[in-house]
Amino acid sequence: MPMKKIAIMFLPVLLTGCSVYQQFVERMQTDTLEYQCDEKPLTVKANNPREEVSFVYDNKLLTLKQGISASGARYTDGIYVFWS
Repeated sequence: MPMKKIAIMFLPVLLTGCSVYQQFVERMQTDTLEYQCDEKPLTVKANNPREEVSFVYDNKLLTLKQGISASGARYTDGIYVFWS
């Protein structure tokens, strides 16, 4: 069997490994932040590689992308805005 065919057969396995590794790295670079808002706890997950935060607000999971700001601490989805 030619080497080219063998390489093509193993390509999906290699790409899957890269994807799993990237997910592992992102998980390792995710910070969990705890806040108190009007005496209600708020847990925020900050995914630094993706430049986004996610949290549950009004029983909805929100994922906000980092927005433009001088400090880089502003996240928005166009409706909600979160400052850290």
